[in-house]
Amino acid sequence: MNINSNITLYVVLTLLLFSINADAEENNNHVKNGRSLMALPVLGYTTDTGVIGGAAVLKSYNRDRKRLSTIKAFTTYTKKKQFSIAFEVDHYFSGDRDRVLMTMGYVKYPTTFYGFGNNTDNDEYENYTPEYFESTFFYERRIFQSFKIKTGLLLHSETLLKYKENGIFISSYIPWKKGRFDAGPDFSVIWDSRDNTIATLNGSLVQIIYRGLIFHDDGGSGNMVRFDARKFLNPYSDVVFAFMGMAEEFRGDVPFYMLPVLGGQDRLRGYEENRFRDRSRLLFQHDFRFPLFGPFGGCIFAATGRVGPDTGSLFSGTWHSAFGSGFRWYFNKEDNLVIRLDFARGNDNNGVYIGFGEAF
Repeated sequence: MNINSNITLYVVLTLLLFSINADAEENNNHVKNGRSLMALPVLGYTTDTGVIGGAAVLKSYNRDRKRLSTIKAFTTYTKKKQFSIAFEVDHYFSGDRDRVLMTMGYVKYPTTFYGFGNNTDNDEYENYTPEYFESTFFYERRIFQSFKIKTGLLLHSETLLKYKENGIFISSYIPWKKGRFDAGPDFSVIWDSRDNTIATLNGSLVQIIYRGLIFHDDGGSGNMVRFDARKFLNPYSDVVFAFMGMAEEFRGDVPFYMLPVLGGQDRLRGYEENRFRDRSRLLFQHDFRFPLFGPFGGCIFAATGRVGPDTGSLFSGTWHSAFGSGFRWYFNKEDNLVIRLDFARGNDNNGVYIGFGEAF
């Protein structure tokens, strides 16, 4: 679980106001006339977490600029005893060319390990509980129009609190069960012409991300390269064809919890969270989003992907595919802000997902 990924997952009526204010990359005219400080409850549900409860606080400032700067804090607790607390500062400088994003958080997250590789069994797994602290710092600069560069630093310290003694997970994959510290730089080249980062109608996103990983515990090192491309077509009215392709590979000394995964609410809906894990990943997702009546809409989607030990292994063997349909409530049509309810079916499992914003 990433400390930044789940804040848009939780659904409660009062949180909708928070979502509108927090979406600082969209049209902010209506936000500038609103409250600059809000404290709100959090409530939600997903297949992988069960019922979710918590609280969120948002402070916005520089309200006279094109994009708001924000300070956010939230904490959540789930039925499966998954706890997180996080703090984020998202600051835009005058002129809208430069941005600094800083996060820090703590997570204790009981979860499931299905093994490594592309052909793991859904009925063969081990439960474990990781505890970690994570902090990130990113500086982003818009070079021209939709072209941006971003550089940053990741710090991550993780320990295993619970695991199966003499299990395959701990004996074969985790030599550092008493704890591990990871640090490394991050650099991205980004083209982002999307009209809305939460529920896009038009535009494209292309990212090439490089992350160098320096492990202070044992002197080892590794790196990651990710290519992420998305295209959104809006031929008429509110009909949207959305396409996504992602390829990723890790090399060198990389801890298992940083390796790419498939499964969960955003990456291959219809499979359990982190169902497939390995050093490389290839994923394709397609959504057809359409209006129904009033503020309500629907979605039909399909996805396929696979993992492997290296990039060359991704083009042969078993593909894991899923399909599904969903219901949308556009609670703010002006900015295309949406609550989604998705039902998805994979080869050996299915899932129900409720969240704020589209899967991609």
